[in-house]
Amino acid sequence: MKSKPNCRGRSAFTLIELLVVVAIIALLISILLPSLSKARAQSRTTLCNSRISQLCKSMFLYSEDFDETPPFTSQILGGDPADSGVLPLPTAQAREMETWLGSEDDMLAIAEASQHQAGPYPDDVTIPRSGDLFAYTRFENIYRCPEFERIGDPSKEQNVFNYTRAAWGRKYRIPGVDPGATTRIEFLGWKLGDQGGPIMKPSMVYAPSALMMIVDEYWIRHVAGSWPNNSTNAWICCDPVFDMIDEIGQYHGAKVNPKHTLPTVNPPIQSGSLACYDGHVAIRRDPFPSAPDEVNTRPENFGLFYNEYINMFEELAYAQLGRKFLDCIGH
Repeated sequence: MKSKPNCRGRSAFTLIELLVVVAIIALLISILLPSLSKARAQSRTTLCNSRISQLCKSMFLYSEDFDETPPFTSQILGGDPADSGVLPLPTAQAREMETWLGSEDDMLAIAEASQHQAGPYPDDVTIPRSGDLFAYTRFENIYRCPEFERIGDPSKEQNVFNYTRAAWGRKYRIPGVDPGATTRIEFLGWKLGDQGGPIMKPSMVYAPSALMMIVDEYWIRHVAGSWPNNSTNAWICCDPVFDMIDEIGQYHGAKVNPKHTLPTVNPPIQSGSLACYDGHVAIRRDPFPSAPDEVNTRPENFGLFYNEYINMFEELAYAQLGRKFLDCIGH
């Protein structure tokens, strides 16, 4: 007679063995998660570069249809008596013409919502469809950085766009040399002019690979031109020279401590994307960042960031005109 198999002799996991397996799995997860997080962040950086590159190429396509001229841009805030002379056109006319991003009605609604603190701005991602450039972009998400989309700060006012035209998209004018030029900033006896000249065609740019056309702007800065006196507001552009604090986004790459910042803060910062006049995309850190809870306007004492200021000014002036810093000072 055959004997029955002894079930009690089967091997099984003990509680200790199960706990060891669980611990190993947890350890592997803790090792892999940072790598996966970095990979996702890198993919968003790549996506940002792709989007801003497409937006830049759309500017070129638009230019081909309009005598090599990119869409109209008026980079200085209207309604401010100190800056009113910089505008090459009356503010109301400039506002009517600067519709590359959205129609005048849509942009006025955005500015008004911010002015009256009725925000957040409408999260209507279809706003770019009313802009002059949409026939060349065809996709609404091309107008914003994927990292910008992820920011959940309650003071963030919109999720539609943050890619911004660079103020040096208009020709720099030297006070006392170029007709109509005004002194935008004067310090150390130097008079620095404005970017109130004609819109820069790609063929006018001295060094296209060094002159930025579109900037991945930081979310706490201009973005939609949400500034006082919205009834006369022209959409302000990103200007990393005259308004250099927090202009370039802090979205990508490793966080590092900047060389220069406001006296009370020294935040570790990341980088933002730039698209240049030759079509290539670069990553760059803001030259003079602050913290989001600081007053993000340029300080009166330019000595605080003298070296960075001069370096950035000379870089852009040379890229646009082929001139050095001392050749751009007015009399």
